Amino acid sequence: MLSKFKYCKKSEAILHVLVWIIFFTFPFLISGGEREPMKLNFIIGVALLPLLLYSIVFYINYYVLIDRYWFSKHFAAFTLFNLIFFVVSILIIDAARDVLVVDRPAHYRLWSFSNKAIWNYSRVLISYVLTIGASVSIKMTKNWFAFEDQKKQLENEQLKSELSGLKYQLQPHFFFNTLNNIYSLVDASPEQSKEALHQLSKMMRYLLYETEGETTTLSRELNFTRSYIELMKIRVPNHVKVSYDFPEHYRDVEILHLLFISLVENAFKHGISSQESFIEIRCEVSERLLTFSVRNSNYPKEELDRSGSGIGMGNLKKRIELQPGKNYRFKTSIENAIHYAIIEVQL
Repeated sequence: MLSKFKYCKKSEAILHVLVWIIFFTFPFLISGGEREPMKLNFIIGVALLPLLLYSIVFYINYYVLIDRYWFSKHFAAFTLFNLIFFVVSILIIDAARDVLVVDRPAHYRLWSFSNKAIWNYSRVLISYVLTIGASVSIKMTKNWFAFEDQKKQLENEQLKSELSGLKYQLQPHFFFNTLNNIYSLVDASPEQSKEALHQLSKMMRYLLYETEGETTTLSRELNFTRSYIELMKIRVPNHVKVSYDFPEHYRDVEILHLLFISLVENAFKHGISSQESFIEIRCEVSERLLTFSVRNSNYPKEELDRSGSGIGMGNLKKRIELQPGKNYRFKTSIENAIHYAIIEVQL
């Protein structure tokens, strides 16, 4: 944030310098073919003195008048103040040129109302209007960038808040579903239920103490997912084939917390029945792509069965949609009574 602020201040300073270079050269560019010698008093009277007055007008507008009158839409007051400054400026310039330019021809003086005088002070008027225009333009551009930066910060804060909300919504959902599975073991196999509770306590420790940020390492997420699969396998009947294949050696990258668990939960919800069933889970990591896929037999829950309400999968879709950039892709499909779910992460 500090480096960005310094960059913005530096860019603003460069813009101001460029404006003043243009204003310094402007009187010479529209000199109207005059052949006055380029002496020091001419440079001071024609270029430097007007430039000094323009800079005063510029910064009075930049720091006071634009904020007070232009942005509040009091254009009449804004115009009136600048007309007063203009009249004062040309009076000062005319008087100073009488002092600086020795034997100044009468037809150059303001009060002669000659063609030369009208042309000279028309240039002053043009420069003055350009000064005000530049002041308004730079100020409005600066405010626009500040507004856009603030808007982006608010959007990022809102995004972080929403992502955190989704993550913490997922934790109790996961805990509730896992407790339901352990409950079914209590009467049938007390020893297995004890082991399951022990596994659950380790997993909840991970959820409570190791998921503070938005991301975690792939190794931690795979260990958590592996523990969940082993926990679920305790109560899976023999006719259900559960397999998973995670790589032993891979580049440990940063990924979203709890990225895979909804896919695995969904497979155990909808991939098991009294018939022959299977669940296959794979994770592959290449140099540029992480792929986590789940393939399972598809036995949809009945409408009244709230355990299949799909909170976890809907939550996952929303989290991926909210990610800035396009590093995450999530897709599901059903073909020949087999459910496919794939998450791809661009590394």
